[in-house]
Amino acid sequence: MNFRTYFHVALIFFVFVSIATVLCRTTFQVSEYNKCPPQDSKFLTLVARSVEQCVEECMRRKSCEVVGYNRLLQLCKLHARTLSPAFVENNYILIRRGDIRGPECNCPEWSVCNAENGTCVIKECLPLPPLHNGTVYGNTNHFGATKLVDCTTGFFEISNANLKPIKCSLSGNWSFITHCQECPVPGEVFKFPLSTSHEGFQIYTEKKTQQSASDMCTAQSANLIRIKSWWQIQYIRSISTTCIDTTDTEKIKFWTDGKEDNDGNWTYSNGENVPLDEIFWNKNGAVGTCLRLMYKLHGIQCDSKMHFICERD
Repeated sequence: MNFRTYFHVALIFFVFVSIATVLCRTTFQVSEYNKCPPQDSKFLTLVARSVEQCVEECMRRKSCEVVGYNRLLQLCKLHARTLSPAFVENNYILIRRGDIRGPECNCPEWSVCNAENGTCVIKECLPLPPLHNGTVYGNTNHFGATKLVDCTTGFFEISNANLKPIKCSLSGNWSFITHCQECPVPGEVFKFPLSTSHEGFQIYTEKKTQQSASDMCTAQSANLIRIKSWWQIQYIRSISTTCIDTTDTEKIKFWTDGKEDNDGNWTYSNGENVPLDEIFWNKNGAVGTCLRLMYKLHGIQCDSKMHFICERD
């Protein structure tokens, strides 16, 4: 055997041993055939993975409790702990954590062990807390993953009135946490979740001029709502688009407190300035001197009639 032949044989042997070593780091046995873990526990989907690679990915994550693997599509699904039962699904195998043997990950839950240097890295967001009175669509938690929220009829989504999807950011945090709140009954006092300095608000669907609406609020020891924070606009917008028939645009227009004086300054009746940041205001120019809210603030003619919102300080 000449040197070149010996070298080739040694190289092939080295590659074979290296591959065998990698594959033998983790061993497993199939827990159930033709069974798939429940969808509500899935947090990561990987494509074009062998079953060995899929099991390795599970072992790198302390949060992984069950592997669901589609042998036909080479589709790897990692699942967290759940009380929901597995269901019958052809071409799937189910492998529980207890049936896997290999190096354990010492990283905190919802972080991933780096196989090369043993460090812990964040690659997924934590599962969202359970959503009551609504449904979350989307069951992956990797960076860039998105979820949509659909509240049950009679409830509105209070964290994202623009109806944008929830997104998993590179920091390992969701763009926002949401929940569904019951729609307020017109005339009934309700509170916004982030409000700490107000007793409550009341939406009135009868139409009045701004002055008549203000007089009605005053008679109830209240005042027309004063928009001071962006979250107020978000909640009112969410209520308008979810709890009110939006086919009639008049139903989502509300009088607020606030007028423009002769010097062009917008102030509330208590002397405070109306916020003028772009996020509060409609880009189109004002057509009147009284303040109205329809998605954003806008100046219109004071003798217009529309719904209004009273605020109890």
